[in-house]
Formats: sequence, C-alpha cells, structure tokens
Amino acid sequence: MVKAAARARHCSVNELVVTALARELGYDLNAKPPRVSEQKPIPLIDEQSHAAA
Repeated sequence: MVKAAARARHCSVNELVVTALARELGYDLNAKPPRVSEQKPIPLIDEQSHAAA
C-alpha cells in the first residue's frame, strides 16, 4: 500500500514516510528555511540543572 502511494506521487517510500511524519509532528513543509543570520543558536542542556529537574 505504501509502495503504491509512493509510485502514485512519483517519490520514494522514504520521502513519503518522512513527509507523513513531519506533518504528524506539525512541521510546516512549505516554510522557507531561515537565513543564517536569522538562526538562533540551539541552547545546550545543562546536565546539572537537567538532572535536578
């Protein structure tokens, strides 16, 4: 069934699965990625405060 759906959309099974998962998780697949200057650094998890929580 998944292979038939992928064939109908002219994409691989992997693309179909990733797209479905991204939609399920609420990602906007049509959004343009931010420019490098607009990207915010990812905060690192402080292990001590994380362990205390």
